[in-house]
Amino acid sequence: MKVVAVGTGQALDIGRRGDADVVFVHDRPAEDKFMAEGQGVKRYDVMHNDFVIVGPKSDPAHIVGDKDVVDALKKIATAKAPFISRGDHSGTHEAELRLWKAAGIDVGDAKGGWYREIGQGMGQALNMATSSNAYLGSRNLAVVQESR
Repeated sequence: MKVVAVGTGQALDIGRRGDADVVFVHDRPAEDKFMAEGQGVKRYDVMHNDFVIVGPKSDPAHIVGDKDVVDALKKIATAKAPFISRGDHSGTHEAELRLWKAAGIDVGDAKGGWYREIGQGMGQALNMATSSNAYLGSRNLAVVQESR
């Protein structure tokens, strides 16, 4: 067995080409589309994700303690506080985009300003967010951030 660790979008593309026997991803709408296209044989729920926002200690958007991610994103947008997005079509990125939409925020209008898509994985996004005092969203970031 050979494991190829890539984001959800890339993993599903590998599956579409027939270059994988199993794809293990975490973006339910993309998974459902993949299956509806006839690209997969069976789909199983294995685990779930949640979405957490981490950010600078100064917390310019005042979101510390906010339990509602959509509300926190609205505060970030209102404050025009820097936000780094992976922008890589991973499951995390797609979840983030759905949450911005639920918040009523068109991040397309904000690109290049306070909202920056970097087209990179989580490690690079975390480094950029840290160095630019920006917010960033994911589950695994909370664990990484706690260890710093």
